[in-house]
Amino acid sequence: MKAQPNYRLQATRMKPRAPEPGRWAACMSSVTRRWWLLAAAVLAIASAAALALLASAEVIPSVVRDPLLGFVHPGTTVWWLVLGGPFRSAPFSPTGIAFAAASNTALWLLVLWLTVAIARAVWRMLAAPPS
Repeated sequence: MKAQPNYRLQATRMKPRAPEPGRWAACMSSVTRRWWLLAAAVLAIASAAALALLASAEVIPSVVRDPLLGFVHPGTTVWWLVLGGPFRSAPFSPTGIAFAAASNTALWLLVLWLTVAIARAVWRMLAAPPS
């Protein structure tokens, strides 16, 4: 009679594989995915509101205006490179504001993701036992 292979022993010897490129979302837990979606929604709403406020004709004190400009500047830069042009400093149409808000959200999510990845790498290095 042929001996059955010990699958438990083989499973412990196998190296973990990275998921297939199309399955990165599958490796993310539902709680983590919800936090990222919540962060994206908050950033999108904040970006659109800040851009709409800056596009209004109201006078805004520099104490409020400057942080808002700093927050939406990445998205406004992408808007200017793609849809804007010379002599245009900010989007004023609803389409331009939506595009700038979406690009601003994507860029700030990228910054947030990179920060989390670097923090996790540093945490792993500090938590690893000394060799």
